[in-house]
Amino acid sequence: MFWVLAVLNLILLIGSFILKEGLPQQLRSKSGVRRLFSNAGRVLRNRRYLGFTFTFSIAAMFGYISASPFVVQKILELSTTAYSLIFTLNALGLTITSVVAVRLPDAVGPCP
Repeated sequence: MFWVLAVLNLILLIGSFILKEGLPQQLRSKSGVRRLFSNAGRVLRNRRYLGFTFTFSIAAMFGYISASPFVVQKILELSTTAYSLIFTLNALGLTITSVVAVRLPDAVGPCP
């Protein structure tokens, strides 16, 4: 499976260098920080988008929660104790990462 994904990624990488932009320069949208936040605000006010995003996020979370014991215990052949330890460390890592991600921009400063 890894090699299939590696080959597909290689094809996409090569294609990104070979294929040229099809939209003429004058028809491309202008970018900038103000426009980025304006567009993001418009997206975040779209109730339909938020509903789909929330539903997909919950489905992905429950899919992970329900499939992870099978993967860890049956495929990786680890014990139930090892699974609980892995699950706990993963949850702890996600929590720590989210706290760091909030504080990181203040510590590092804006990107150049």
